[in-house]
Amino acid sequence: MHFDLTLARDRSKKNPVYYVQYAHARASGILRKAKTKPNLAKIDWRKLESIPELSLIKYILAFSEVFDETAEDFEVERLTRYAYELARAFTNFYETTPVIHPEGSRRMDPERSRRIGVEKEIEKARLGLVVLTRRTLAHVLDILGVSAPEKM
Repeated sequence: MHFDLTLARDRSKKNPVYYVQYAHARASGILRKAKTKPNLAKIDWRKLESIPELSLIKYILAFSEVFDETAEDFEVERLTRYAYELARAFTNFYETTPVIHPEGSRRMDPERSRRIGVEKEIEKARLGLVVLTRRTLAHVLDILGVSAPEKM
């Protein structure tokens, strides 16, 4: 096994550990900025229809299977690969999908609000997706013995 110390210290997307930690910190930041925390039991998950949303849901739902398989055969690389792929799906979701209203945008007319895709129910569902992503990333990082920073 080759260990690249330079890469391990690199604070960029090239370093998979940093990339996963950064995704966790980004999710934490979104939740700090949100005015309210979503009640996961009351979310209408059917509001999530875009490809980035559905892809992220797929990765979150795969966690228990990946964990069980890793526990059976001790192939930890599967778990690290999963963490990276989940972080990648979250980054794609974050970059393509408005999660919360930008500051001051609550005064937007309803038509404009609908157009940019941040109506109240969609916002709740997307925030719920951020909560679940953050929670899953935290679990994976904990299992791997890596910190899950709130800020970076």
